[in-house]
Amino acid sequence: MKQHWSKPKLIESASLDVRLSESQPQIDLTETLDDGTVVGWHAHEFAQVLNPEQGAVALFVRDWLSIVPQSHAAYIRAGVMHTVVANTHASLRTICIQHDDPGLSGLDASRPLIRKVVPALSGDHDAAVQDRLIRTFTQTRAISTDEADVRLNQFLAGVPVPQDRRARPIAFRLVSALHDQRTLKEWGEVLGASERTLTRIFRDETGMSFRSWRLRLQVAATIALLFCGRSVKSASSAAGYASPSAFVSAFHAATGQSPLEYIKDASWD
Repeated sequence: MKQHWSKPKLIESASLDVRLSESQPQIDLTETLDDGTVVGWHAHEFAQVLNPEQGAVALFVRDWLSIVPQSHAAYIRAGVMHTVVANTHASLRTICIQHDDPGLSGLDASRPLIRKVVPALSGDHDAAVQDRLIRTFTQTRAISTDEADVRLNQFLAGVPVPQDRRARPIAFRLVSALHDQRTLKEWGEVLGASERTLTRIFRDETGMSFRSWRLRLQVAATIALLFCGRSVKSASSAAGYASPSAFVSAFHAATGQSPLEYIKDASWD
């Protein structure tokens, strides 16, 4: 069945107008993003914690693509170029922090840090929620030893994005149209490059074949959809699989578990 896809809507980041000071060292913003909305490339003089309170977003940081679903958050260091793409209808909470946490000074700026967050308690006020989200990324949580957390982050952390202009558009297309099943030969006809050239670019710049790269992206994106409450059938359709059983087989081959087993193990007790 042919999937519908429309051109993404490009907007500016709501945090571009934020100005922090010693008297106001952090600001908490919430914005609603329609499915497919793209927040243009930008950087800030301050650090940020991004937390989809509902839905999921794809986060491009320089040459890396990560997926951040609800119940998770991403930490972006100050000065790092990034853009956000809404994979679903999303409510995105952004905490702007004047100073990078010193405990995260060794964080690889080429990719964000993604962590599960403790669900808000009834009666929590905004300051308590902000504090909990920020503390998720303190030094004691920077490197998790929890097996489920490590395995989850392995996929949500995402994939490298090719720098070559002939292959780079593929990543931006697939993250907003996961169901696109075009081969590299078909992509080459659109992008003006041969299948052989695109194959080499993906091998050299991502360390993976295009097929393996796309599968890891599909797994990450469908994990996010499952965290958002989508069914296995719905997630498989979004990823362009002909049947849920085909999707489950591919998911199991990549993770060693069925989608529902994986999400159960990765969820909070």
